[in-house]
Amino acid sequence: MNYSRKLGVIAILIICTSFKSDQKTKIKPMNKKEIIYVYDALCGWCFGFSDIISQFANKHKDEYTFKVISGGLITGDRVGPIGEMSDYILSAIPNLEKTSGKKIGQAYIDVLKERTRIQNSLIPSTALCILKSEIKNQDIYLAHEIQELQFVKGLDLSLAASYKELCIQFNINFEEFSKKLFSPEYISQAEAEFNLSSRLGVRGFPAVILDRGDTLFAISNGFVTLKDLEKNLDKAISNID
Repeated sequence: MNYSRKLGVIAILIICTSFKSDQKTKIKPMNKKEIIYVYDALCGWCFGFSDIISQFANKHKDEYTFKVISGGLITGDRVGPIGEMSDYILSAIPNLEKTSGKKIGQAYIDVLKERTRIQNSLIPSTALCILKSEIKNQDIYLAHEIQELQFVKGLDLSLAASYKELCIQFNINFEEFSKKLFSPEYISQAEAEFNLSSRLGVRGFPAVILDRGDTLFAISNGFVTLKDLEKNLDKAISNID
């Protein structure tokens, strides 16, 4: 789907805390409604959000198509050893676990304490592009299966070998997957998703966006509870119905 045309229609995304019940936006009729989940495989709060977005998608699967794009949290000058952020991440884990109910694996905590792993969003984002091309209509499940590899099992998402068990699970040829993981074709797809995230105005992960054709509404710009996500969706719908 081409979002460039839509981006010319709106000046700014309506953030989840700024809806007004009396605000109305007219749009053209559309055939398909879509919810876009913008995440990053290296984002701890996206891992914490995984059960919430999964429950939300399961509830609304008959109403909306759910699409996941990668936001590119750690790219360019940000790529580097995790040691630069280890202390901050370790200090944030108790709050993340308490808030989300998700448990960080000891294997990942050991990685943080070891402090040497290079963090780069490009490779896991490329992996998601490959998996989405092989397995249709399972974007959210695939995205968080990738995150489980790091945040629970402590695997390095920049290594092809880390995805071998997923390939076995989904009956994908691992050798072919490994070639695609570093191929210009799929890397460019991941980079295109980073660019799309930027054009959508996403400033925090996880982000959830309702696409009603010519109008986009942010119903999450950062971690929110399932209750608030539902509330923000209702507000977005009332804005344009």
